[in-house]
Amino acid sequence: MNLRDLVGHRAVRLGLRLLTNRYVVILVVYGVWVTIFDANSLVDIRQASVRVEQLKQKKAYYEEKITRDSLRLVELKTSRHNLEKFAREQYYMRRENEDIYVVE
Repeated sequence: MNLRDLVGHRAVRLGLRLLTNRYVVILVVYGVWVTIFDANSLVDIRQASVRVEQLKQKKAYYEEKITRDSLRLVELKTSRHNLEKFAREQYYMRRENEDIYVVE
């Protein structure tokens, strides 16, 4: 099989015609440029969208945490019993002449 046989083959001729067609070449170069090299390439857009989704999840988590902490703060401000319980559990505070044993 020599070069003349390959050039004569129908699929090879079609491929050569496509490669020599300037519109196809321009379209391929443009596609590669937009996909990889452009400042707003498809790769960058995909990475940004993944980052946005991560930030939305963090935002939802922190909004839920703010809500829980706000309710806890109101609870601590309104009830002396709850405030004392919180201080004893979190900071191991005690009254005078009182011994505390921590069992875990």
